This record gives sequence, C-alpha cells and structure tokens, in this order.
Amino acid sequence: QTLAGTGTYANVQVNNPGGVRLGNNSTITDTLFLTNGTFSIYTGVTCTIGSTGTSKGNIITTGGTMNSSTGTTSNLQILGNASAPQITNLKLTLNGSLTVDRANGIRLGAAGSIAKAMTLTNSVVDLGGNNLYVGKTTTADLNIICTGCLITNSIPTAGTFSLLGNASAPVVSGLRMD
Repeated sequence: QTLAGTGTYANVQVNNPGGVRLGNNSTITDTLFLTNGTFSIYTGVTCTIGSTGTSKGNIITTGGTMNSSTGTTSNLQILGNASAPQITNLKLTLNGSLTVDRANGIRLGAAGSIAKAMTLTNSVVDLGGNNLYVGKTTTADLNIICTGCLITNSIPTAGTFSLLGNASAPVVSGLRMD
C-alpha cells in the first residue's frame, strides 16, 4: 500500500502486514502509530513528524517498524517540544538521514541504523539498551552534527553507539555522550 499524496496528515496508522510506503514529501503533525507492518520512506522523500514549537509529533510503536528505501536521499525529521519522550520503542533503519529537534528526544526499542547523517538539535537519543549504527563501512558518508544534544543509554548494561565509515575525517561535531 502506498500513501501517494503530498501534504499534511494529523494521524497515520500503519496496521498492514504488507506495510505502507510514503511516496511523496509529507508531514504528520500529530502521531504516527506503528502497529503492524513497516512504514517505508521512498528514495528522495522527506517525512516530517511534528513541528517545532508544538508538543505533538509522536511515534507510538506497538509492533511495527520504520525504514527507508535503498537510496540514500530519504530523510526522517522528528520535531517538537514534548515534555516527555513520546517516541519510544522505535525500530528504525534509515538508508538516508535522521534529524531530531525535540528536547526529550527519542528512545530506541530495537537496534537501529542510519546510513547517511544524523543531525540532533537540543535532543536526546536514548539507546534503551540497543545498538545504534551511524554510517556504513563501505562509504565516507558519516556526518553527525549536534547542537545541545546527548546520546545516552537508560539500560547501561547493554547497547552500543557505533560510528562506521571509511572517511579519512568523518564530520562529528558537538557530540556529548552520557
């Protein structure tokens, strides 16, 4: 099933074992519910969840996953100023880039990977005891740009944060780990 329209949606629920593909740039202003199946972002498409200055923009995962197509130009933007992390148990595999700009950040629910770039602004990424891989061992496309960000692990006995790539000088700036 393909969500082919361009525009803004209040809520989107993925409850399809065959998954749902986002075919055009779109914004989900309130909540993406990942219940069953995979929510995929097509190559060259940006999916924005939430907006700056609002407490909305949640991803509720109870059984689904999120990924992007094999191209490296798919992007996921997670925005908002929710007082509690409303993006929990996220199962994320992106061949493109991830941008997070929300004070209480996101918490992973499974191992995740981001192939291209990760931009964090005033955000926390909680590994939740899971592994997060940024970059690919076969490319030089590793960029992590942090402004007031933190990588943490609420389950310190498990989970690792790994930077991959074959660049002679990957760009990693402002990264703070706790």
